Amino acid sequence: MAAPLDDRALVTAAQSGDRGALDQLLRRHYDRVHGVCRRITGNDADAADAAQEAMIAMVRGLARFDGRASFG
Repeated sequence: MAAPLDDRALVTAAQSGDRGALDQLLRRHYDRVHGVCRRITGNDADAADAAQEAMIAMVRGLARFDGRASFG
């Protein structure tokens, strides 16, 4: 079994059009994003909406991510 890719490798692959890598990034970070959104909004419905918007923003901005900061 292959070792899981780190975020940097997944970002690079996703930037090259690998949809599987993008899916893995989204799945890997969704729970943490949702948790932060839950603490901010105070309820699950608004947290789910905010987390979805954050994931959309991440996908849209992925091409500009240059690796100088931590992805996660």
